[in-house]
Amino acid sequence: LSRSTAGLSSSNNPGGINAAAPGVPVWGPDVSGSSAFETWGPGEVVDLEAGKVIQKVPVGKEPEGVGLTPDGKHVYVTSEADGAVTAVDTLKLTAAEKIDTGQRPRAVLFTRDGKLGFVTNEASGTVTVLDAAVHRVIAHVAVTLSAGLPQRPMGAVLSPDDKKLFVSSGRGGAVAVI
Repeated sequence: LSRSTAGLSSSNNPGGINAAAPGVPVWGPDVSGSSAFETWGPGEVVDLEAGKVIQKVPVGKEPEGVGLTPDGKHVYVTSEADGAVTAVDTLKLTAAEKIDTGQRPRAVLFTRDGKLGFVTNEASGTVTVLDAAVHRVIAHVAVTLSAGLPQRPMGAVLSPDDKKLFVSSGRGGAVAVI
């Protein structure tokens, strides 16, 4: 583990970040409300000498969560203000599809085989299940916690076998299991 750090010039308010295998760019949203999505990678979209982002792909308002499909072909970016997630083609660097989710989508992740995606929707208390191959909604699942706890799904992680989804409730102080 290296103790040295280096910085890349970015937006004035970078949000979540996601990376995959070597050769796949690192992705991070600009959450400053500029409706732009930034891609960072090994020489493809970042001028490493200058240390700054040189490519932006428009997505919805208030981008926050970032999830890269296991095959690296698409990155999904949540847009909190729009209640949607945008699938971005990582080769063309263009928006492939905008998908309506719930209110204030926060996190997005995928099963290891890349067939299903999950989006946590903080303000609507749901998780949107996606067919990642065709960028379509399969279902909206209500997140249920103990009585009196706010259902505000934020972060999520899948079990190693992809059979359970653990969803954090932020200040609700609990984790739901789907």
